[in-house]
Amino acid sequence: MNSDQLGNKGESRFPELCTDADLIPNKSSWDRKGWDYVVDWKFNGSSPLDSRPTPLSCLVQLKTVWTGAKSVKLRLSSLEHLAKDLKPTFLFVLEVDDALDFVGARLAHLEGELLAHVLEALRKASFEGKAPNKIDLHLQLERWFEAIPATGMAARAAFEQAIGQDMGAYAITKQRQLKELGFSKDRLTMTTSFEVEDEDAVFDAFLGLRTISNVSVKMQETRFGLALPLPGTGAIEDGELEITPQPFDRCEVSGRDTGDGREFRFQGDVYGLPAPMLAAGRFRFLVRTPMFRLHIGGTVGDRTSMKISLNLETERIAKLKVSAAEWARLHGFLVALGRNRLELTVRIGKSKPPIVSTVTTQIDPETVGQWAAGERITAAADRALAAAGWPATKLSLQGLVQASKELNVLDALINRPESLSPMNFIMAPKPGGPTIAWGGRKRRSIST
Repeated sequence: MNSDQLGNKGESRFPELCTDADLIPNKSSWDRKGWDYVVDWKFNGSSPLDSRPTPLSCLVQLKTVWTGAKSVKLRLSSLEHLAKDLKPTFLFVLEVDDALDFVGARLAHLEGELLAHVLEALRKASFEGKAPNKIDLHLQLERWFEAIPATGMAARAAFEQAIGQDMGAYAITKQRQLKELGFSKDRLTMTTSFEVEDEDAVFDAFLGLRTISNVSVKMQETRFGLALPLPGTGAIEDGELEITPQPFDRCEVSGRDTGDGREFRFQGDVYGLPAPMLAAGRFRFLVRTPMFRLHIGGTVGDRTSMKISLNLETERIAKLKVSAAEWARLHGFLVALGRNRLELTVRIGKSKPPIVSTVTTQIDPETVGQWAAGERITAAADRALAAAGWPATKLSLQGLVQASKELNVLDALINRPESLSPMNFIMAPKPGGPTIAWGGRKRRSIST
């Protein structure tokens, strides 16, 4: 008896087994979906007809082998259809001895570990660019199949134990397995490639200080250890990388003018780099306040070194509105910096020791003079607004600069009247009358 005849013998026997167990075998008339039979259960129970639960139903792929066979061969494309159907799916094997008697059966439930085995084979086919209808999967009988008697009632009992009583719950469980099997915590990866002039450009990008051009990005999904492009996404070529980092802590930046002892305090956020980006013993982070940012980097070890660079947030400053006192504090800070009289302290969080350093700069005197003029103007505005009872009034820096002359006069009138020249008043009488003038503290008459 050849393999086709042996298969026909099994196909004749399986419907008898179903009939013996009061099951309904529905044979496939055109086998393109991997299953040979849809096996249905009858309605049962005493519930009203409209409330009877959905009867059980399953798909069965039938194989017939000689006793002693070690495995069965199935086309991967057929197994894909079986694996991805939400109905319970079984591989049913009938064993025939030399006397052509059915002496045993084996059953494999296509879920859990066996479902993962099939999905992994499909993943590998995609990874290698092979069609599933060109791949045969050999399933070992001892590993994947449960031995049962070759009777209808034994088959029915095995089906029901595997399916349970709720077809809806079964479908939910299988759907979850189809979505989750083979994935680990490293399911999604993004590979980014770019070229930059040096590592500082990469550090600046991760701190949100610049964008990187000519970037290539690939999104991949790893399943069963095999990475493939993520469905629904395409590779990006010649793109731009712009990172918006999140601060890891708050901080206070204070600068003390070592010349006159004044202190200038600012609140800000601290941004760091991913630890793997930095070599051992190196550190680099960014402190950002609304008005300026500090770039702090260096090394620790036998010799500790540190470099601090300060950059004004010019675009933010142009749009910012704060009190005159805050503008005066910024300019006082900058003047001390420009005159090399600034001792800088950065306190990160509550438990970490502060960073304390004197700052040496090479800023041209003209710029320092402009900052000093800005300090005078903003301090004058602060005093004038405080005298008027409006110290918290928010103003733009541009508005203060434009009103600098008026602010200086107003400040002098309120706080330094002795610095003003005596005021002269001339009154013009009616035509033909005398002209009377007052100057300073004297009053005198002048005849015309």
